[in-house]
Amino acid sequence: MVADVETSKLSGVTSFLPHEISLENPCPPSKLLHPSDRIGIRFEEITSTPELTQAGANHTWLIFTDGSKIDDRVGAAFVVKDSANTQPSVIKKFKLHDDCSVFQAEMLAVQMACKHIIDHHLTDVLILSDSKSGLTELRNGSSYNRFAVNIHKLLHQARSSGYTIEFAWIKAHAGFDGNEEADLAAKAAARMRRIPDFQRVPISLVKHQNRQKCKESAKTLYMNPNTCVHTRSLLPTYNTLQEFIKIVRPDFATTQVLTNHGYHKEYLHRFHIVADDRCPCDDQTPQTWKHLLTQCPRFASARYNHEMISRLLNIDPYNLSEIIRKDDTAKSFKAYITNIVDHLKEFNQT
Repeated sequence: MVADVETSKLSGVTSFLPHEISLENPCPPSKLLHPSDRIGIRFEEITSTPELTQAGANHTWLIFTDGSKIDDRVGAAFVVKDSANTQPSVIKKFKLHDDCSVFQAEMLAVQMACKHIIDHHLTDVLILSDSKSGLTELRNGSSYNRFAVNIHKLLHQARSSGYTIEFAWIKAHAGFDGNEEADLAAKAAARMRRIPDFQRVPISLVKHQNRQKCKESAKTLYMNPNTCVHTRSLLPTYNTLQEFIKIVRPDFATTQVLTNHGYHKEYLHRFHIVADDRCPCDDQTPQTWKHLLTQCPRFASARYNHEMISRLLNIDPYNLSEIIRKDDTAKSFKAYITNIVDHLKEFNQT
């Protein structure tokens, strides 16, 4: 393998790792350079041909790096050019495992470019990458990203040997020959049929798969006829619930409405906290959330305001699926239920 990345066998994540491929976990602090040697890179930005021409005039060698994911396959490459353009380009390609990310490919290309510089004793080099996220990671000399740690070590070695390596971000697909060559080489590397040069699953993939599994589990639980009965009566589908939560941010008041747990006497009586479930408005009607929202005279003024806003917008004031269609009704509903919760304990004298 071309990259020095330790194998990780973390319990709890192995089920996410495809084909027993290991996890690219963060580098331990002990593997970083000494703090006095941790120098993050600086990089300029190149967006036009004149800027690239000027950059080439100030350096002996230009190395264009790129990573690509095409047809669910991942590759990386770098292209070495002399600034005078008197020698043929040197092109190096690297294949990554299909589950690797483009970010990993971009970082691998930079790492292997730095290694090539040292191995071939190139001096006065400008590395040009179209990955601003990768260059930004390298700007942090204390990054725990394993590629960044490896690159910082290579740069430290190069500086100790008297080599000059500078960096620039170059705009992708802007017609720069070197960048286009690197892009084509990275795509060709992705299609190569050989054992990958690098095969470590990024943490981002594990997190994504974990989120998907959690989402599917939550959806299954929500749609189970024996669970979430009250919430589902208000928001019939899991997707509607997610939309509501996104628009009407959950807080103390909205949680009481959605779960039917809270200060209302129907709930308190169920758990023997109060003697009865009757609303003080008439001492006869059970104090449910439906009663508080639609009937209780104690909150008639706040209810009137919410209903007027809803009707002006042709929205059912108590249909949560409709309420979230308009920002005004969503805000009005939240203000209404917050008003109820804020005054409910005092109203009930509980």
